[in-house]
Amino acid sequence: MDLFEVIHDVVNLFAFQARQKGLEVIVKTQLSPTHGYKGDPVRIKQVFSNLISNAIKFTEEGHILVKVKEFEVDENTVDIACWIEDTGVGISDDKRELIFEKFSQAEESTTRKFGGTGLGLTIVAELIELMQGTIRVESNVKSGSTFTFNMVLQKGKEHDARKIDVDISGMKALVVDDYSMMNDLIQQILDSEGISSDVACSKQEVDTLLEKNQEYDVCFIDYDLKQTTGFELIKALKRNENTANAIFVLVTGAVSSVSYEDLTKRGFDVYLKKPFRSSELINVVKLAKSRRAADEKFKIITRYDVAESEYVGNDEEKEKGVKQYPGAKVLAVEDMKMNMMLIKKVLGKFGVDLDTAEDGREALNKMKTTEYDIVFMDCQMPEMDGFEATVEIRKYEGRKKRKPVPIVALTADAMIGDKDKCLTHGMNDYINKPFKESEIGDALERWVKS
Repeated sequence: MDLFEVIHDVVNLFAFQARQKGLEVIVKTQLSPTHGYKGDPVRIKQVFSNLISNAIKFTEEGHILVKVKEFEVDENTVDIACWIEDTGVGISDDKRELIFEKFSQAEESTTRKFGGTGLGLTIVAELIELMQGTIRVESNVKSGSTFTFNMVLQKGKEHDARKIDVDISGMKALVVDDYSMMNDLIQQILDSEGISSDVACSKQEVDTLLEKNQEYDVCFIDYDLKQTTGFELIKALKRNENTANAIFVLVTGAVSSVSYEDLTKRGFDVYLKKPFRSSELINVVKLAKSRRAADEKFKIITRYDVAESEYVGNDEEKEKGVKQYPGAKVLAVEDMKMNMMLIKKVLGKFGVDLDTAEDGREALNKMKTTEYDIVFMDCQMPEMDGFEATVEIRKYEGRKKRKPVPIVALTADAMIGDKDKCLTHGMNDYINKPFKESEIGDALERWVKS
């Protein structure tokens, strides 16, 4: 298991939701580059998913900071310490210990405004305990919260860290991101490799730096900047003689629909999606410098070109040979827009005829007018949850003597006994969130005739 990739997947799952609220999600990891980890990625994803989801839900401005650090216990075992910090509403002293109890909430006013955490934090605590860890929270009202936890894992397969033998010490960098903490993170990584850097949070600050006639060898540019975009900024930097010949790196989580060819035409040499490993940030610069020195014409460099381990890039392999279900009518029921976007993206690869509903009540109404081949049902939703909706759907099918539709639960509760709960309420199958594309494919294979 590549622990960074596990965390990376979870952060990507919530990237759109965070971006909609204007929040910066920052990941700092200190993990071994020479070995993987043995553990349950479903449990680990569930822990990070619940905590990051809550952090985003209860934060209106600022950031979510995810920190992960490895401590060696013995030659075969490591203790992974984790911190998830937000700048949200915080938790009062008298409610802090209660939040890990079942059905407990922080404040009634907070619950009304943001929605509750339900069983999420209880599940997190139990999952962490299963991994020989503990969790605690430090928080102050209106100044945010920090959840600190650990998990004990066995060391996995040894592998050689990817090294690119190019000297980049002595280079000068310009780092432009409108969130100062991200600038600081990139600057720290560059300092460790002997690259000095200047940082700017706006186009105005960039202009002030360029007035000093400082030449830059590499420019790191975020896309979503205040009062401008990275695409507009690179035009100005390409026109300036002090930056015209720099290596340009687009470092962002905000661009998803622009092709690599378009980024190349705009002048970017590297596209590095947030979150990134420290080694990836360094190695993309090394690779770009070496290709420049060889006078090579090259396609834009991404994290996959400097992949450290066998796990990076596996998603591209998974997309090959996806079984198609033309004409299959599928209903996806999910209240979170970000989760629905992911479900639609995954199901779209299987060639199905997809319909959607935002809660159980809407799903029930759609079931009355359309006969579906399969339903993917979120369990925790407002108005009518997935369990109640399934019970009502089964009653309706019974009254109308309609053939029961296969209902697959999408549950965030990765605990023993959840499958029994789903089956008891009339569901046929269940998949834990965050789910894999292969799990959706397996469900279609089991329940839908191709």
